[in-house]
Amino acid sequence: MEVFTLVHITPFIKKNSGPLYVQVYDDLRTKIMEGKIPFGSKLPSIRGLARHLHVSNNTISLAYDLLADEGFIERKPRSGIYVKKQIEDIFPFPHSSEEDRKVEYKPSPRYDFRYGTLNSTLFPAKTFHNIANAIYAERQQELFTYGDVQGEFGLRKEVHHYLINSRGVKCAPEQIIITSGTQQSLILLSQILNLPDKLIGLEEPGYNGARIIFENLNVNVEPIPIKNDGLSIEELYKINPYAVYVTPSHQFPTGVIMTQKKRKQLLQWARDHHSFIIEDDYDSEFRYVGKPIQAIQGMDEAEKVIYLGTFSKLFLPSMRMSYIVLPSPLLSIYKERFSLYEQTVPRLQQWIMEAFMKTNYLNKHIARMRNAYRKKHTVLIAEITKRFDSNKFEILGECSGLHILVKVYGKSEEELIKLAFSKDVKVYPTSPYWKRKAQCETGTVLLGFGSLSEEEIQQGVSMLSEVWM
Repeated sequence: MEVFTLVHITPFIKKNSGPLYVQVYDDLRTKIMEGKIPFGSKLPSIRGLARHLHVSNNTISLAYDLLADEGFIERKPRSGIYVKKQIEDIFPFPHSSEEDRKVEYKPSPRYDFRYGTLNSTLFPAKTFHNIANAIYAERQQELFTYGDVQGEFGLRKEVHHYLINSRGVKCAPEQIIITSGTQQSLILLSQILNLPDKLIGLEEPGYNGARIIFENLNVNVEPIPIKNDGLSIEELYKINPYAVYVTPSHQFPTGVIMTQKKRKQLLQWARDHHSFIIEDDYDSEFRYVGKPIQAIQGMDEAEKVIYLGTFSKLFLPSMRMSYIVLPSPLLSIYKERFSLYEQTVPRLQQWIMEAFMKTNYLNKHIARMRNAYRKKHTVLIAEITKRFDSNKFEILGECSGLHILVKVYGKSEEELIKLAFSKDVKVYPTSPYWKRKAQCETGTVLLGFGSLSEEEIQQGVSMLSEVWM
C-alpha cells in the first residue's frame, strides 16, 4: 500500500476561483483519475491536509465527502482514508508511463452526464446580488453577533410555510433546525437518536453518502431491498431496526416513488416497533409525471418521522444549506443535550435565503427550474427511445429527478462506461450505491442531465447509441 504525503497531492488553491472545497475535490479527483494517486493508496488525514493548505478542516472534509459520494475514496474506521481499489476497473486510466497517461487521459469529456450538477444560467444572479447587498447594508452590525443555534427564526418561519404549502409537512418553526448539508443533518441525527451500536435500515441500492456517515459513526447498517413500489416492508419487519433511512419521493438512485399504500405500511411499522423513520425528501420538487405524493411526515400521527430537506438543488449547492424537522420528543432531547452546538450556516446566508423565500423569488425560481429540467428530461428519454434498440435496454426512474438509470442487456457496467468513454462521453456507475456488491444490478449506469443543454443531450445519446447498441 502506498501512502501519499502532503507534497504529493498539494492542490493549487486559488482564493478567488470558486469554493475552496470544490477546488480541492477537483484536483484530487483529477490526480486519482490520471493515476498520479494510485488506487488503494492512503490519503492524508483531514486535519493534516487542512493544516498544510491553510484551510479549515471543514473544507477538506467537504472535499473528501464529495469524493466518497462518487465512489473514489473510502473511510476505514481507526485506519484512515483510502482511494478505493475497485474503481480501477470502472475508470479506464492505465497506470503506466506518464507519456501514456498524457495521451489517454481526457480531463473534460465533451458530454458529461454527471449527476447532481445544475444549469448555472437558470440562477437569478442579479436578484441574488441585489438582495445580498441590501441585506448586508441593512444588517451588517448583526454579523458581529452569534445567531440562534437552531438557525435564524425568520428563515425557519419561511421554511415552515414552504413545507406546509408544498409538501404537506406538519410542523412549527420551533421544530426546524438549519444545517450545513444533508450529511451534517445525518451526523446530528445520529447523536440525537444515539445511533452508534444500534441497527439502522438503509435502502439497497441507496445513497452511499448516508451509509458512509453511519458506518463511520459505528452504526450497524442493514441494507433493505427496493421494490417497484418502494422499500421492502417484509424485509423491514424481519430485521426490525431502531430506525430506517428512506428517500420516498425519488429513491436514490433507482428513481422509484414509494406508493401511498407502502407509506402507510411504513408508518404502521414505526408505530408497531417504536422505531423512527428518517425521511429524506430528496428531489421532491422535480416531479414530471403525475401529482406529488404528500411527504410521509405529513401523514404521521405518532411523531415517528424525522424530515430532512435541502436547498442544494433549489438554490446554490455551495451555500450548503439544509434543514431537519424534528418530532416533539426528539426536539426535547436536542434542546437538552445539543443546545450548545453552534449554528454551522453563516447568518448572512440564512438572511439571504429568508428574503428569497419571503419575496416569493424561490418559488418562481423552482418553477423555472422545473420547467427547464422537464424539457431536458423529455429530450433525454425521447432520444434514448429513438436511438436505442427497444429489445436491448431499459430506462429506470423516468418520472422525476435530475438523473435516470439506463440498463443495457448483455453488457456490464464496466463495458458501458469504457465504451462511452471511447466516444468522449462520461456516464456513471451504480455499483457504489450497493452495500452488497454481489447483488448489484449488472449493466446499469447513471445519466445526469442537469448541466447539459438539450443539444448536448441529443449529441451525447447519439454517441452512446453507436457503441452500446
